This record gives sequence, C-alpha cells and structure tokens, in this order.
Amino acid sequence: MMKEIILNAADDVAEAISETVSEMAEEVSASGASGASTWDIVKGYIVEYGLRLLIALVVLFVGLKLINVLVKRIKKRKALKNMDNSAATMLGSFLGIALKVILFVTVIGILGIPMTSVITIIGTVSLAIGLALQGSLANFAGGLMIIIFKPFRLGDFIDNHTDSGVVTDMGVFYTTLTTPDNRVITVPNSLLSNATVVNYSVSETRRVDLDISVAYNTDTDIAKRLLLSLGKANPLSLEEPEPFCAVTKHGESAVMLTLRVWCKSADYWNLRFELLENIKKAFEAAGIEIPYNYVNVIEKRK
Repeated sequence: MMKEIILNAADDVAEAISETVSEMAEEVSASGASGASTWDIVKGYIVEYGLRLLIALVVLFVGLKLINVLVKRIKKRKALKNMDNSAATMLGSFLGIALKVILFVTVIGILGIPMTSVITIIGTVSLAIGLALQGSLANFAGGLMIIIFKPFRLGDFIDNHTDSGVVTDMGVFYTTLTTPDNRVITVPNSLLSNATVVNYSVSETRRVDLDISVAYNTDTDIAKRLLLSLGKANPLSLEEPEPFCAVTKHGESAVMLTLRVWCKSADYWNLRFELLENIKKAFEAAGIEIPYNYVNVIEKRK
C-alpha cells in the first residue's frame, strides 16, 4: 500500500515534467509553422524557468541564514537559558529541522513542482521511516518529555531502579550516566521518561539511616546515647534537624536501633562510612555486643 502511494506520487511529478516538455515541443513546432524563431521560444522558457530557479536559490540561501539566526536568538532567550545546555541544544535542533522542512517545501513550490505530489511523497516516506524507527522516535519523545518536565539536570545523581549515576550528557535519544565506580551507562530516554526516577541531587540535604543491632542484654539507653553522641560529634552532620535514635525492632536474636543523621547531599556517603566505622569502635570500647548469627553443629556418634 505504501509503495503504491509513493509510486503514484512519483508518477504525478514525472507526468507534470513530461507535460512541460511536451508544451515546449509543441510551441517549438508551432513556431516553425508561424515563422517564429525557435531560439525565441527556447529563450522564453530559459528566462521563465531560469527566473524561477534564481528566485528559489535566493529564497533558499536567505531562508537558511534567517533560520540559523532565529534558532540562535531563541536559544539565547531567558526561558532556554534556564535549561541544561544539552536540552536547549536538543530543542533548538528540533526547531531548526522543522523550519528547514518548511523552507524546502516552499522552494519546491517556487520551482513549479506539483506540491500535492511532493507532500504526499514526504508524508509517506516520513511514515515509513517512523514505522522503521519506532524505538528511536519513542526515545526522541522521551527526550522532549524530559525537557518539559525536567525530572533531572546535568550533574544530578539519579537512580531509575535499574541504573544509577551522575547525569553527564543529555542527548536527543539517550542520556549518559557515570556511575560512582566510573562506568559509563547509556540509557534510552524512553526508559527514563516512563520509569520512576529518584533524583538525589534536587534537595541540598539528605538523611543517613543506619540500623544497628545490639544484644538483648544491652542497656538500650546507654547504646542510644552513644549513637546520638557519635552522630552529633561528626563534623559532617547537621545540627538541624538534630540526630535521632530509637528502638525500631525486636528481632529474633537482637534489638534493632535506628540512627538518623542529616547532612548535605554531597557529604552523604562520607558521613555514612565514618559513622559505621566509629560505631564499631565505640561499641567495642564500651563492651556493647553486636550479635551475629551462628550455627551449632551436633555430631551424633553411633
């Protein structure tokens, strides 16, 4: 079906060109009968179509210049300045392509080529390309959604429950993440626009939650005071909201204490690692037991 539409449109264009050539031939033949100069007829066509070609070239040249200037000015507008560089570039490129397609159709009209057939060919080819590139178009649409809703920006640390890392590049079809261990992950924009994305960089502060188990014979008040003192003493922790500690669970072989300490987002991992190390040392010094599972093996002898 699609092939037939393209062939029919191409036949229409060829027929229009053939009719023009036939008209020229008829006028040349008629000129011989009327005594008019063949060169005069040919010259008339050269002037007519040469003028069309000249106008088309001028429109094409001026149009491309104006499109480039317009796209640059739009990118400099305040609304786009607040966007990420990659997002602004993506939007500017899309606008430039759309304007160039309109310019191309206009130039074809100036040349006298039947617009209906040309538009039919362009539309059919676009449909064929769209069907062949469904995944890429979905990624492109996802990129536009990211631009509009801005769930993350360049430099943000995000997690989509499959991959996590710092956003280092936002392309038309893909977004690039760099993981903490310096792996580079390329994620299709369609996945990011349709998935739940956790952005850890939006807020300036984060909370470190640590679950610490102690033996049932431990004085929980002493353990809580010790954990709170470690949380408050760390230079990376914030005074407000102040650290919090409470018994959160009675396990099978241990009592669970939860320590919550707020810090700047950039200090999250450093504070977490320091607290874990300091808690281990402080519990050992205070004689507080951190229980662990063990297995008793009973051997029966015959």
